[in-house]
Amino acid sequence: MRLDSPPPPSAKIAYRLSGSSLSIQWSNEVGLAPFTRISVFDAGAVSLHVDNDLGYVYTPAELALFAQVAAGIQGVQQRIAAEVASLSPETNQLLSKFTRGTRVYPLIETLGSATDLAEIDAMAVLPEDAEADRERLESEIAALRSNILDALAANAHETERHLTRLHSVLNSVTSFDEDAYEAARAALETAETRRVEAREQLFSPDELPGPPDENWQEFVVAGDSYRQHLGQEHYPRDGDACLYCLQALSPAALNLLTRYRTFLDETLVQQVTEAKAAVERAGLILEVTELTRASEFATEQRDAGSPATWASAAVDALDLARITVNETRQAKALSENGIAVKATTSAAAVAPILAAASATAKQLVDDRANAATVLAEKQKELAELTARLELKRNLAVVRDYIRRAKRAEQLSKLSRVISNGAAKQLTTQSKLASEDLVNRNFETLFHEECERLRAPQVALRFQGGVGRPNARKSLRPTSRRRCSPKGNKRSLP
Repeated sequence: MRLDSPPPPSAKIAYRLSGSSLSIQWSNEVGLAPFTRISVFDAGAVSLHVDNDLGYVYTPAELALFAQVAAGIQGVQQRIAAEVASLSPETNQLLSKFTRGTRVYPLIETLGSATDLAEIDAMAVLPEDAEADRERLESEIAALRSNILDALAANAHETERHLTRLHSVLNSVTSFDEDAYEAARAALETAETRRVEAREQLFSPDELPGPPDENWQEFVVAGDSYRQHLGQEHYPRDGDACLYCLQALSPAALNLLTRYRTFLDETLVQQVTEAKAAVERAGLILEVTELTRASEFATEQRDAGSPATWASAAVDALDLARITVNETRQAKALSENGIAVKATTSAAAVAPILAAASATAKQLVDDRANAATVLAEKQKELAELTARLELKRNLAVVRDYIRRAKRAEQLSKLSRVISNGAAKQLTTQSKLASEDLVNRNFETLFHEECERLRAPQVALRFQGGVGRPNARKSLRPTSRRRCSPKGNKRSLP
């Protein structure tokens, strides 16, 4: 038969506290309040008691305010430290985007509150064709590495020749004076009208097999040219024979030939000849082959995958130039005006492209002689350009990084100002208040505090000799004493 284990001990404890009868249930636990606050037993029936110091901590209310202010200051500093920690990243994530050795790298490496934002902005300013420059540098570097500079130089020279031809044709068109051409053409029409009138007056319709039109005039001119070829300066005269049939000239034929000479030697004919020459001089004269090649090159550039900005206008100007050449060759009125203006605009747009192409061709020729040195320079130039392009893309992030760094620096300075200013002054004032309130008026303040707390009456005993700092105060009850096993009396600390 097995016996059950006894139940845990328990008791109901009755006691009096400040004249009131109270009770509490004890269930074998350690440290049952309020008995944990009892450390002095003065009854003779108690055989066991605790013999140790019972300490009291008393802080005057005036001094307690210093601790609260100090806690408030410390809380502010803790919040400042937390915000500074949130504003300050552990590592600079931007640094991995840039190549060491470029001018941008040290700016990003030392990025912080002291960074000159104006210098950052200046480094991020690039021309509009920066991406095209980067592609060009990459192509040149690849060429230097693969040793194909000869092919690139030949290609550059070919492009330069095409651009030179195009620019030359456009420049030739810019010199065309539409007003002068129209004036010469009008003078030619006037001279021809006068010559026709004179021809009709010299010859009657009955004397000619047909109307005195241009074909008849060409026939007369051809006969006179044959006369000049034969050296017959005074032909026709009496007794001369016909230059074609070699028969003697009749008086009527002699009269007719004389009028032919008069018609050809007339001032009006000379005026027509001079007017035609003036029209030819005022017309737009271009080499057909040069014009065709220039137009083909411009069209090719316009229809490319990435068309040149100048190509479309150049094609339009060259097409109009071709029409103008044909019209002026035939002394016709111009179907469209403004060819010189269009050519001038296109020539101005092509000029810098030609200059760049010439410089590139020359540079490639020089690069062939200094490939190794040029490769290093090109690589450095590409690295610098790439870094600046990357900086431009991340400029907003860089600015925010600097702003956060400056904010963190300002907060850190504020925390140091608080530590060196308000906190230090608070400590000094706390010491002065402690000296004034405690060492000079401690007993009065203590008894006032006891009355407010309704604490037991205790006596104060100040330890230490006269003339020395009172480094310790002790409390002694007026009616209670603590007894040691040997019966010694001690005052409460």
